[in-house]
Order: sequence, then C-alpha cells, then structure tokens
Amino acid sequence: MDCSLALRDIRSSNAFLGRIPASEFEELLIDHGEIEQYWHEEFNKFHRVHLVVLSEAPLFGARKKYIYNPQAGASVFFNFEDYKHTFGDYGPELALDKGLRKHSLLSGLCECGVLFVDLFPLPLNDSSTVKYSQLSLQERTELFHAVSENFFRLKLKLILDKLADGALFVFRYERVREACAGLIQVELASCNIEPVRLVPKSIGDRLGTIRRDQLRDVYERAISA
Repeated sequence: MDCSLALRDIRSSNAFLGRIPASEFEELLIDHGEIEQYWHEEFNKFHRVHLVVLSEAPLFGARKKYIYNPQAGASVFFNFEDYKHTFGDYGPELALDKGLRKHSLLSGLCECGVLFVDLFPLPLNDSSTVKYSQLSLQERTELFHAVSENFFRLKLKLILDKLADGALFVFRYERVREACAGLIQVELASCNIEPVRLVPKSIGDRLGTIRRDQLRDVYERAISA
C-alpha cells in the first residue's frame, strides 16, 4: 500500500496520530511526499552502503530542513564539522564556497557509503500539534510497529541491493534506540541481516549532538569488516 494511504488508515486507530487535525495531517503528507523524493534522489546516487544511520524524522516545515535537501543548510542533526571529524579521512574535502558546501557534504557521504534512514514518516516539528518528544517509550514502539510495513521495510529492501558485506546499522538517537531496537532486529532478520550488524549503542548524546569519535569508530569497523 502507498505510504500516504497507509498513514491515513493508521491515523484512524492510532491515538497519537489521531490528535493531529485533519488539515494539518494532509499538509504533513504533502511534506512527506517531498521528503521521499529527496531521499530517493540521493539514494539512487549510492553505489555501496557501508553504514546506515537510523534516525527519527525530518523537521522540514516552512524552511524544509532535511539532511537530503541540498538547499537546506546543515544542522545539529549532522553538520560539516561532524563530517570532517568522522569521514574526512575517507571522503572528499568539503567545498569552501557556501553555495556548494551542502552539495559537497552530500557527495562526501555518498562516496563514503553513509546513508541516513528515518524510522517515522511524518515531519513533526515545533509547529506541529503533536511532537515525537511527547511519545512515551511504549507509544514510540507501537507507532514504529504500525508504520514500518509501509515505510521502513520498503527502504530496507531497496538498501539490500547496495549493502556492503560488513555494513552496520546504528541509531542516531538513544530515545529511538530504546524504543525500536527490538523491532529493528526483527526487520533486519527478515532480510537475513545478522543481529551483530546493529550497533548496541546510539551515536547521539543527551544534548542531541553526535559523539563523533564513536561514529568514526563504527564507520571504521564497517569498512574494515
């Protein structure tokens, strides 16, 4: 089923999604379609995936903030310094021209085989009626279980064709790891991906920034396997 159609069905039975007003929900679905287009355009450039960073959802909104929007600047989610510290020895240098810098960041991540994949499809942000931060651990688990079949699972099947033998999966945020690690293991197992491919610790700290040394270590393990 198309993800947007599935989300409309899920909204009728999910208490969290049901709190989103109908008009706002439809706007979020439009944003979701645009985000999907950005993701697929970037994914199509990959030849090999060594590391999959499992994220939550884009903020997007009026400024269309998203890692794979080449017109949106970098953010605390993943920025230019994160790239230089973790992947600078393995990928190309970033362009000095500000107008080209985001493009070079995406090119560098692609060349290194580092792919970001969100677990939740709707770009809830500070302007949204509800936010992912309002979810309890159990609610977050239940929501992923509800949407995974028509969202994450479809992406995982695409990634399989480009997945390197030693590829690893790692969570960007600890709150997402705590809620979804067990279900992600099930999804990986259904694709014959060994449990050890899922890194047991997330790479994010409590302030939301990336623990760069840990991310670099995970990447080096992935490419040396």
